[in-house]
Amino acid sequence: MAEQYAVFLLLTARPEWLSKSRKARSSFIEKTITPIMERFETVDCRFFDAEAFNADCSDVLMVETTDLAAYRRFIDCLRDTALFSAPYFDVEAIIPAVEDDHRKHDDFLSADNA
Repeated sequence: MAEQYAVFLLLTARPEWLSKSRKARSSFIEKTITPIMERFETVDCRFFDAEAFNADCSDVLMVETTDLAAYRRFIDCLRDTALFSAPYFDVEAIIPAVEDDHRKHDDFLSADNA
């Protein structure tokens, strides 16, 4: 079974994004970001609002994949858009994680002791 990765991009919305109307923001996502997301079958994304809970970032983009090469291509495609090139958002941190890796390590240790 392929390893499941989650990558959390901590983002902060810039005034260039916040000054857009909600309709303009939705249109940008629909016309620019959604087609990119649809190109990558092994990459799933979820967006979270965080601004009400902390001052480190306003949004979190969670990207799940079993294919790190596809993830890298996906991020490169996003970097080619105004999302990061205008920029509409600053990337505060990127936190990669492996789902249930502690269990895989326990299995590895158990196999060594068998």
